[in-house]
Order: sequence, then structure tokens, then C-alpha cells
Amino acid sequence: MSSTSTVATQLELIPALFKNVSESSSSDPPMEEWSSLAVLVQNQSQKFEQKELSQSESENILCAQYVSMSASSILLHPYYSYPCIEDPGIVAALLKPETTRYYPPDGQEYYLAVCEAMDICPVRSFYRGLLQLSIDLKYYGVNPGGVRAMCLALHLNNIVVRLDLSSNFLNKDACYHLGQMLADNYTMQELVLSGCRIGSEGLRLLLGKTVKRSLEELDLSRNNIGDSGFPYLADTLMRGVVIKRLNLSHNELGPRAATLFAEVLEFKNAHTHLNLSWNNFCDSKGVSDLVSRLGSSAQLEELNLSWCSLTISTPLRRLLSVPTLTMLDLSNNRLYFLELQKSSEFIQPRQFMKDMRIAGILIEEELANGMADLFPGPLLDKGGKTIDIIKIVDMITRLWPWKKLPPTPPEVIPEPDITAKQKEKPKKGK
Repeated sequence: MSSTSTVATQLELIPALFKNVSESSSSDPPMEEWSSLAVLVQNQSQKFEQKELSQSESENILCAQYVSMSASSILLHPYYSYPCIEDPGIVAALLKPETTRYYPPDGQEYYLAVCEAMDICPVRSFYRGLLQLSIDLKYYGVNPGGVRAMCLALHLNNIVVRLDLSSNFLNKDACYHLGQMLADNYTMQELVLSGCRIGSEGLRLLLGKTVKRSLEELDLSRNNIGDSGFPYLADTLMRGVVIKRLNLSHNELGPRAATLFAEVLEFKNAHTHLNLSWNNFCDSKGVSDLVSRLGSSAQLEELNLSWCSLTISTPLRRLLSVPTLTMLDLSNNRLYFLELQKSSEFIQPRQFMKDMRIAGILIEEELANGMADLFPGPLLDKGGKTIDIIKIVDMITRLWPWKKLPPTPPEVIPEPDITAKQKEKPKKGK
């Protein structure tokens, strides 16, 4: 406290003291006692100064109890050295970049990390297969939610070439992640989804992001694609995707799908193995165009058109002349040749058309003449062409060795009636 404030305090106390003295006694104190009064005033002021000092020190001590929560220099005092609160990571999260973890290119560690983050159980067969060329999970009962972790691991993998998920039910989310994987992972060349029941919407999500890449094999059999889902595949093929071995059997494809496929093959005809069996194509212009486009292929090696309700038509002539074709399956369609071998070895084109019409099959004259050119028989006296049935049967036997006619029952020869002859009496000559 300063000297000025001390003097002011003393001056304020003197009248009060004199007032108290005057109230206690009727007479004023003598002059020789005035010095003692000054000392009394001085002692009283010192008491007030000590009281104020002690009060300020107590306040400082009280404030120091809360200073430990701050970063003040008072923390360095030995009596107030309390530990500060540790940063739980807020500064690093806000000011420092996130640390990047690198995984090996096989994808195994990354697959386990994703499964742990998604709180799902890893598939051991898939984990081991990441180090092999093929992963076989058919009939495994794969959880569709776990397909996302598999596809993320395959994004990183550069080893696996074939993935087989046959007969596993895949929902839309699984098809979406498989499509993302196909669009980014060019190491994957063979994808088998037979019997996964993805439907038309699943096919859209599967092929939506795939552009300008090639696949060795894509098996989409038994997936209920139908005519409504085939446009997604046609659009993918038109975007430049090349699929060498394509399996579309048991998908309820009809004439509309055949028409779209014929339009695609007019510009993109790079299939080497094509399976279109067990579809309801019937006879239509789209089917004729499809067979014509397939007949003009320069890469087709195997073609399966069995159980498609096809009849003999002109475009089938072009299939027989494909130079690269090694296997053609037209079984269980409305094609009849073996029965004709029983009646004759050669037949005229017009008679061939007539017999087919009687059997319920209508064929065009152009096809009949084409058969005579491909399987020529001996010329008639007037120079007419014939069809060699023996050559056609030989081709059928080589293509479909299991196709055989039912055995013909042996001819029953009636035995002579001996008793009737014995009863007859010889006639006597006259």
C-alpha cells in the first residue's frame, strides 16, 4: 500500500478517535498525551495494512487452485505442479494428415481388415484362394453382405484370374460391388455366376460400369434375365466389351432378345464359344437374323442352340459353312433326317420339302437347294439335283453320336396252317 493512502487513512481515523474520546469523557486530554494518540493511530493503521495484505495473499492462494487447469507459468511452482490433461488426438485429427496404411498386393491382409471393420466373419476358402489363380465358391452359401469385402480385396489383388460363385444367391448390393470390381480389376478374366438369380436389375448393376475391356468367360446361365434384362448386356457389348465365352442358357430369352443380339453381332462378333440353349426363341425374323450373323462369324468355335424350339430355315445353311466351327449343337429342335435314310439314299429337293411339310415343318426352297449344294447326290437324267441323305446322317452321327432312332421291331412272318392242309382231301381225277 502506498504512503499517500496510509496518510489518508490516518487522517480519517483521527476524528473518529477524538469523537470516541469525547463521548467517553467530558474533558479533552492534556497536551502531553497527544503523542500517544499519534502512536495509537500509527499502530492501528499497521494492523489494517497487515489485514489487507493477508486478505490479498489468501485470494492469490484461492486463485492458484484453479490455475492448474490452464497453461500458466504458475504450473512451474513446486507447490502447484499439477499434471495437465493429455490430448486424446484432437490436434492430430485436425492439423495432421491421416496416416496411410499400405497392404500387400495379394489382398489377404486388406480382406481381414475390411471384415473386421464390417464386423463380419471372413471366408477361409476365399482368403486362401487370393494366392491362387482360381477361387471356387460354388454351392458355398456366400452371404451377399460379405461379397463387398471380397470385391474390395480383389480390387487390390493381381493374382486371381477366375472367380466361381455358382448357385449362390446374390442380391443387388452384391451385383453392384462385383460390377465395380470388374470395371477396375483387369486381372480378373473369368466370372461364373451360374444359378445366382440376379435377374434383370442385378445384370444392370453388374455390367453398368464395365467398358472397353475383355473377358475370357462370363457365365450368366440360370439367372432369369429374360427379354427385359438382355438390353443391358447388349449395351455392354456395344460399349466395346469383348466376351469370348458367353453362356446365356436357361434365361427365358425370346424373339426380342434374339433381335437385339443380332444387331449387336452385326458390329461386335467376337464370341468364340456361345451357349444359347434352353431359351424360347421359336421361329421369328429376329432368330433368322441371329443365326445369319452367327453364320458370318470368323471366330466362332462352339455354338449350342439345343432346346430352342428352332425349325429348319435358310440361315442354318450358313452355320454349316463356318470354317472355324468345331461343335454345333442343334439337338432337341425340330430337325429330322435320320428317318429319311430308311426310304432312300437320295432325295430331290422338292420331295424333301414335301416330306418336311407332311411332318409339320415348313422349309423354304432356297434351303432345300442349299442342302443339295452342301450334300450333293447323283444328278438325275434331266440334270436335276439330289440330296445325299447318307452324308447328312454321317454329319449328324459325328456331331451328335447319342442321336439314334428307336430299334425297328422284326417283321413277323405268319406260320402256315398245317391242320388246314391235312383236312383238305386230294381231288380224284375223273
